[in-house]
Amino acid sequence: VQNVTTFTKLIALAIISIGGIVMIFKGNTEYLSEGFQDTSQDPQKVAIAFYNGLWAFDGWNSLNFITEELKNPTKNLPLAIMIGIPLTTVCYVL
Repeated sequence: VQNVTTFTKLIALAIISIGGIVMIFKGNTEYLSEGFQDTSQDPQKVAIAFYNGLWAFDGWNSLNFITEELKNPTKNLPLAIMIGIPLTTVCYVL
């Protein structure tokens, strides 16, 4: 079930990302310059936003419980981190 829902979510993100990229290439860029209007550059608010992001993506909290269930954690955990974090970042940035 987890594999199916993850695959479905990645397909949905790909459809949204490809649609956005196509629209940009068609010339619909009028809203790109307004993307960060009225945002705060206060370091305290940025730090709080990052801290709140930790709770929105709470998977890091389960790391201690997961490591004992991994096969060969010294190899597989760094590999999962090196693949998972950039893949997740790219998917959500797009």
